[in-house]
Amino acid sequence: MYPKFLTSALIALFATATAQASLIATDSFFVGTGGYNSGSLYGINPTVSNSGFSGAWSNENNQTTANLQASAESLSHNLVSGSTADGSIFAVANNTGRTVTRAFDGTVNATINDLITNNGTLYFSGLVGGENWSHQASGGSTVQLGLGADRTHSQLHTNGGVFARVGDNGAFMLSVTTSGGTTKETSVASLAAGQTYLFTTSIDFNHSVGFHRITMNLYDSDATDPLNPTVTNFDDVAAADFGAAQLGYLVFNHNNTGNSTTDTTPRFDEFRMGTSLDAVLIPEPGTLALVGIALGSLLFFRRR
Repeated sequence: MYPKFLTSALIALFATATAQASLIATDSFFVGTGGYNSGSLYGINPTVSNSGFSGAWSNENNQTTANLQASAESLSHNLVSGSTADGSIFAVANNTGRTVTRAFDGTVNATINDLITNNGTLYFSGLVGGENWSHQASGGSTVQLGLGADRTHSQLHTNGGVFARVGDNGAFMLSVTTSGGTTKETSVASLAAGQTYLFTTSIDFNHSVGFHRITMNLYDSDATDPLNPTVTNFDDVAAADFGAAQLGYLVFNHNNTGNSTTDTTPRFDEFRMGTSLDAVLIPEPGTLALVGIALGSLLFFRRR
């Protein structure tokens, strides 16, 4: 018989292993050997601290202007404190728009197709933060990260996708575009300067006949529960206009974010995508410690 604490630890170990098995794509935007360089994302194909991709960031229009960049500055959050990789991505402010995309590999695409066929749910999450939001120009400035189709910036609102979007003065939104060019946007919360937030997004395929449900939750740096409103969703995303073709790439975009070339906010970090909610939440140190205790204790009792 194993002690009760070991039984609990083994349960935590099993739960963690299950969550990791459900994780299909990640990018910590690590800056360093094998990862990103500080500077433009275009053409970068990191080989460490990421998985589930088939190549480099590409498709930026006006590629000579490096408006979408990586830096060694990281974001942290109470609910994702298991992350230690240094790095994040941000938009250097500019008064026009830029987009880069990175293709998911065949395994990820096959998983997404399987979820659609079997009415499953796809999840993705990330961190977003900024020291201030005042750099954003009025009249439609945005910075966003999400899943979409490969496109140039001019096609951003016509080919489809689902995005976590930071708008004017820190307004945080869920944005969904179908292949027919229909865009749905709804406000989730207003972001406070100097804070880091965790967002989680779920795509419930064929939630009702012919329609998907897309849901977003947002957690501030001190919260263990989502900010109000608890759930922000669209129940009526037409399945005929939103499928695997709209989810084949990680897409990073900015538009009309002021004129300063030195402004480095807002920024995104710790992208994770999976087939369960647990998979896209990074284990907290307490959980990781419990897993370590489980492994160590199991070896101890086996030797007795």
